[in-house]
Amino acid sequence: MKLLTSTLILSFAMIGAAHAATPRGDTNNEPFQGVYGQQSSTVTRAQVQAELREARANGMPAVSESNNMTFMSKPDTGVTRAQIAAEARETPGATAFGDPNNEPFSAS
Repeated sequence: MKLLTSTLILSFAMIGAAHAATPRGDTNNEPFQGVYGQQSSTVTRAQVQAELREARANGMPAVSESNNMTFMSKPDTGVTRAQIAAEARETPGATAFGDPNNEPFSAS
């Protein structure tokens, strides 16, 4: 019991020391240098506003989703519900989905 207790105390002390050694888990502790004071584009605000006015004049919506495609259903195969039900009755073991043996959980 003493061995277990001392092992736990020692391991927690080592975890605490490792945690304290690195500030917030960041080794170099520098902020991201990619955008501070830099312009990511050469296009000015006035140019963007002019493009927006032109797009609105041409009938483009102001706010939209870029891949706004309408839903397209699959073409009708011509198979009726009765045909599918008859096919399912002919092959009783075949299922389209689910667990094939459908047995409840048992702890054995």
